[in-house]
Amino acid sequence: MAEGEGKGRHGKTWFVGIFALLALVVGYSIYSGISLKKVEVPGLLVAEFSDGRGNPGESSSMGPPSVRSAPASVTPVPAVVTVPGPVPADISGAWSSSEGLVYTIVQDGSDITLREINPMLGGMVTAEGYGEIEGHYISLSLTTPLGISGNAELELSGDGRFIRGSFSAEGVFGEMPFEIFRMGQ
Repeated sequence: MAEGEGKGRHGKTWFVGIFALLALVVGYSIYSGISLKKVEVPGLLVAEFSDGRGNPGESSSMGPPSVRSAPASVTPVPAVVTVPGPVPADISGAWSSSEGLVYTIVQDGSDITLREINPMLGGMVTAEGYGEIEGHYISLSLTTPLGISGNAELELSGDGRFIRGSFSAEGVFGEMPFEIFRMGQ
């Protein structure tokens, strides 16, 4: 091995050692939260740390001031307020039409099931519908045992005693008025 090669390799080892020592000092500074004020290598290493209680006029030439030296400011975060939608009216129960048909409505929250029963046909279910109520507005999809289906757009009266609107079935008949009254009132 030539004399120049050994000296160069020894110089690299020295540089790596100093670099590792500097990394250790900086790592300690970051880990402990103490700001590093001064690092000096000539006599092999001098490190000076600040505990955050230094003179107010002093500043470090190595990065931002310590987190401990500045008071934290708190910015209030506004609360998120969720406004609930309209509460659906309770339309569960028995209803009837002026034609003598009886309707039973079962409600689960905003979901509705409606059955049309014809007492003149021995209590046979002549239509079934499923839909939703939002506030006082009702939307239903209805089907009959004969395969006729359609949609109803209805509204509950302010006093909750009747439901009015229209029913339409494509291809069979046009729009028809629909009105039922709460039974027992």
